[in-house]
Amino acid sequence: MSEREVLTFVSAVMALMALGIDLMLPAFDDIRVAFDLGAGSPRTGQVITVFFLGLAIGQLFYGPLADSFGRKPILYAGIAVYLVGAIGSALAPSFAMLLISRFVWGLGAAGTRVVATSIVRDRFEGAAMAQALSQVMAVFMLVPVFAPSIGAAIISVAPWQAVFWFCVVMALVV
Repeated sequence: MSEREVLTFVSAVMALMALGIDLMLPAFDDIRVAFDLGAGSPRTGQVITVFFLGLAIGQLFYGPLADSFGRKPILYAGIAVYLVGAIGSALAPSFAMLLISRFVWGLGAAGTRVVATSIVRDRFEGAAMAQALSQVMAVFMLVPVFAPSIGAAIISVAPWQAVFWFCVVMALVV
């Protein structure tokens, strides 16, 4: 792959994590209603908390696994876990199941994040690596700016679960 293709791919992989966090924020009110949490319930914040918990725990394992088995199989494994979590979230019959699925989703997102960073470090050195990482991080920082608006647009025409299905489609595209 050319340098541009690598950076585009790595940016897309990193964007999956940001989408998993920010795209669903506009769905909080609908989630409260769907799971009878009560108006203004802060419990919907747990959906983000368990995702970050999975993300934090997952990062402990993906790095050594990627070093042992290679980047590609571990990236595929991370995306597969990401997909399981996103699909589970979309189909969750209860709030507890949604939280479990979001934790799994976070575990998968950890794999995409760790492997994406590893790919940049493998491919570039010194100032070129710093520049590549800054370009990737610029994309990663832009996704949270636009993701809630995209999520709101999705919810305006489809049920709240559609934001999770959107993440499934994006992961499949990557």
